[in-house]
Amino acid sequence: MNNHFLVSAEWLNDNIDNESLKIVEAPWKPESYNRAHIKNARCLCCHSYLKSEDTDGNRSAHVCDATEFKTLLANMGINAGDEVVVYDDFHGLFSSRFWWVCTYYGFTNVKVLNGGWHSWAEKSYPISIEFPQYTSSTNFTPKTNDHMLIRLDELKDRVSSDSISVWDTRRPEEFNGTEETNNKRKGHIPNARNIEWKNMLQEEKYEGGPRYFKSNDEMEQVLIDAGLNKEKEIVTHCQASIRGAVGSFILETLGYPKHRLYDAAMAEWSNLDDTPLEID
Repeated sequence: MNNHFLVSAEWLNDNIDNESLKIVEAPWKPESYNRAHIKNARCLCCHSYLKSEDTDGNRSAHVCDATEFKTLLANMGINAGDEVVVYDDFHGLFSSRFWWVCTYYGFTNVKVLNGGWHSWAEKSYPISIEFPQYTSSTNFTPKTNDHMLIRLDELKDRVSSDSISVWDTRRPEEFNGTEETNNKRKGHIPNARNIEWKNMLQEEKYEGGPRYFKSNDEMEQVLIDAGLNKEKEIVTHCQASIRGAVGSFILETLGYPKHRLYDAAMAEWSNLDDTPLEID
C-alpha cells in the first residue's frame, strides 16, 4: 500500500538507500530503538507526545512551539528538502502524532509506515543496532498551519452549534465516564462521537503481529456509521491528542476537507470548571 501519506514496508525497503530519505523511529521507550531499529533510522530525540516543555522538563498540554520543533529536526539532521518516513512500535500511534506536528509546522513531506516496526520485522527486512552518523543541523524554518488546530475558547463558543462534529478517539470507558482518570472531571464533550482509534486498524493475524490501517472504504464507513459528516468541520481529540492525531491523519488520508485537532484535549477541557461535559 502506498499513497501520499502511508507507505508499506516493501516500499520503504525499496527506497531505504535513497540519500534524501530520512527514516525516524518514534518509540514509546527509547531503549527499544537501542535494541534494534530499521536500518538508517534516527531516533526521535524527545518524548513522543511532542508537547512543549518547561525548563524542568514538565510537559504542557500544548504542542511543542516552533523553536522546539526546529531543534527537534536539527537534532535528527533533517532538512527542508528531505523526505521523511516515520514508524513506531505502537501501530501508528506516535507516527501519526509526529506526522501531525510536522504538518502543523509546514514540514509536509512526511509519510507513515503502515504497520510500523511490526510490519518491518515480519518481512525480515534489514535492521541495525548502529546509530547513523549525521550533522545535527537543519535549514528548515517552521511556519504554523493554524487551520489545523482549534483552541479552547473557539471550541467552547462553537461546541453547542451545528457547525462542527467532535470525534473523541478515546476508549469507550473514558468517553462515558466509567474509567478512573487523573482528570478533575469525567465525561465527554456534548454531542461528541466516540470511535476509538484502534477501531480503524485491522486485527493482528497473530499475537504480536502488525496491525495495518483498514482500507479507505472501511474507515470511511466507520465514520459514516458514527454520524461524522464529511461536509462538516470535524474536531478530533483524546486525552492529550496523541490518539486524536491518528484521527486527523485518517481524515487527511481520506480527503476530508475540514478537520482540526483540539491539541490540549481532555487534559485541559476536563480540568476546568466551566467546560460542558456529558456522562453516558
